[in-house]
Amino acid sequence: MRKPLLFLSLPFVLLLLAFSFKKDSNDDLITRIALQLQKFYTLHPQESIYLHQDKALYSLGETIWFKAYASQNTTDSLSTVLYADLVGPDNKVRLSRKLKLQNGMAHGDFYLPDTLSEGLYQLRAYTNWMRNFDPQYFFTRELNIASPSLTEAKASITFQTHTSAAGDSIITSLQFYKHPFEPLKNLKLKTQLVLDGKKGKSGSLETDAQGIARLPLFFSNAQSGSVREALLIVQSDDKSNPFQRSYRLPVGQPALDLQFFPEGGHLVAGIPSRIGFKAVDISGKGQQVAGMVHDQQGNMVMDFKSEHLGMGAFTFMPEPGKTYTAQVQLPNGRTARYKLPEAQPEGVVLQVVQHSEHTVNFRIEHNFSNQATQGPMYLIAHAADSLIFAVRASTDKPVLESAIPASRFPVGLIHFTLFSADGKA
Repeated sequence: MRKPLLFLSLPFVLLLLAFSFKKDSNDDLITRIALQLQKFYTLHPQESIYLHQDKALYSLGETIWFKAYASQNTTDSLSTVLYADLVGPDNKVRLSRKLKLQNGMAHGDFYLPDTLSEGLYQLRAYTNWMRNFDPQYFFTRELNIASPSLTEAKASITFQTHTSAAGDSIITSLQFYKHPFEPLKNLKLKTQLVLDGKKGKSGSLETDAQGIARLPLFFSNAQSGSVREALLIVQSDDKSNPFQRSYRLPVGQPALDLQFFPEGGHLVAGIPSRIGFKAVDISGKGQQVAGMVHDQQGNMVMDFKSEHLGMGAFTFMPEPGKTYTAQVQLPNGRTARYKLPEAQPEGVVLQVVQHSEHTVNFRIEHNFSNQATQGPMYLIAHAADSLIFAVRASTDKPVLESAIPASRFPVGLIHFTLFSADGKA
């Protein structure tokens, strides 16, 4: 049964019956929003997939056992077939499964033959319907797959990048060893560079007394700007020590991708906002980062530091007419600068936070110069196609705060959207 819709008028709280509205302009707007939500989710139903497997590290010859969960909305799941892929280190699909979804669940497995090479693989899952949208919404997870042999050659890889006016120089260092970490001396190797699927420069290497082989590479500015993916294939030329691996090179992408996400979507001048951020390296893994925020005159405004897997948050109030840049130090010692989103001169900031298990607090702050022409605002919370509550907020005061009982929220992802008096988000 659908929970009753909460309709609140700040600073007073009023409770209405579920979807029973009086015929005034406020109720008409909320009714239109509710109908538009239902129409949108009817025309564009969303699906999501989650997989969990029996462990995180596998050896060739083992089986990956996994269980899949498909999202269930107010109606039955749209798809009845799940597709699962095992993608190799070279970004090619090595194994695939087609599974029947029953009650939103499916069980599957991938047997790992010894014909596969060890390395970092990607487990990917999706439905046919999900292919209509951006692939970033597919379920993906990285898996380490190793060779069970204690006598096979293994290697670790590191990169040192140097930037000049002409381009990027990359020194690739490979350290070869056998269990238990015995260096492989004088191991002869063949290398092949592959740029966007096309073979490039090939060569040969030999490890030193510590089992290390170094390969210097240079990419001009034109190459770095046009190459989407650069792979280095390394193969042993010694039959007694077989080895073959593909490695992604840090070319065509920034060494660190740092993005900032103001809560509510925008920064507004003169209003404090909570800004989330995420830093990932070239492989897509979270990278711990620390930096400082400067204004356009170079004055330091504040510092920040990630908390977990390159993610963190800080509270920041942009001043009118100013722009801001974050400055961080990269692992290679270089300094990188990233622009913060530009603050709007006028607007509204929405903050939602759960301080306790019993209540969810929200705060609406605006800097409208002419409140009388703005009219009231409406805060709508919904989960999928179900409206949970609606809040009517007057713009007579610049700051409006209230709390909603946490028991009103279902389990799952909740969307909060603030609408203007004419129904614009």
